[in-house]
Amino acid sequence: MDEINQKKIVVVGSRRCSEYGIAVTKDIVGRLAAKGVVIVSGLATGIDTVAHEAAMEVHGKTLGILGYGFGFLKQNKETSNLVRKLVESGNKVFSPFKKSQRPTRNTFIYRNKKMIEMADVVIIIEATVEGGSMSIAQMAMEAGKPVFAVPGSIFSYTSQGTNLLIKNGATPLTSADDL
Repeated sequence: MDEINQKKIVVVGSRRCSEYGIAVTKDIVGRLAAKGVVIVSGLATGIDTVAHEAAMEVHGKTLGILGYGFGFLKQNKETSNLVRKLVESGNKVFSPFKKSQRPTRNTFIYRNKKMIEMADVVIIIEATVEGGSMSIAQMAMEAGKPVFAVPGSIFSYTSQGTNLLIKNGATPLTSADDL
């Protein structure tokens, strides 16, 4: 199937993810990527990185979207290493910015909008109430994109956001089969 016509699912979540979030991401993303779905994420530490790596583990397709220009990539060693792995495995990394664009709050907001535009579905794995994943979920809902959230323990700080999303209308996601 041509990559342009493949389903694209945005997968994002907490930078400070739990073992539960890591396990869920590996399971769901691995199964989706193995079925030919393109996994799109923002190359951030935490769930984003786990999502990209899970797609690569099953030789699936993943697309990383930078929140700044490529010229600033060398300043973030973790992201730089992930980008190298993506490219070496035949995957793609995209920046909607000029090479010289510094990272700012607004560049990440713009990056998130670009991810939503290309998404068929958005999955939030783990999120705190005030985390960036919540704004992505809100943008996706406003754009009419289906939003799925993984439920978590009511005692887990990194599940407070996803549980709130479910209360507010996101579809609970408990398996890749839910999609």
